[in-house]
Amino acid sequence: QKLVRKGEAEGRKPATTLTMFAGFWPRLVTCIKPGGLFMGQLLGPNDDWADEEHSSHSRKEVEALLAGFDLVYFEEADQDGEIADGSPKHWHIFHILARKHD
Repeated sequence: QKLVRKGEAEGRKPATTLTMFAGFWPRLVTCIKPGGLFMGQLLGPNDDWADEEHSSHSRKEVEALLAGFDLVYFEEADQDGEIADGSPKHWHIFHILARKHD
């Protein structure tokens, strides 16, 4: 089964470095009200786009980031696929839907 993500085909890679993410994540969590939802995706270290310019996180790091949340949906995909233009890519991505603790 091929894993294809729309949006990345146009070259839109994650737009944050690990340093930027370290400042962004706490601000994001603060903005989510208790009971509010976070829905997003984070790159894992095996992703072809994981490098110094694009933040990536191990499963343990992702779980730590979500410590103040109840997981509604959590999936880790680590597989070969392609981007929408058909170019091959290895995906390592965490799909997340989480509710902030009250």
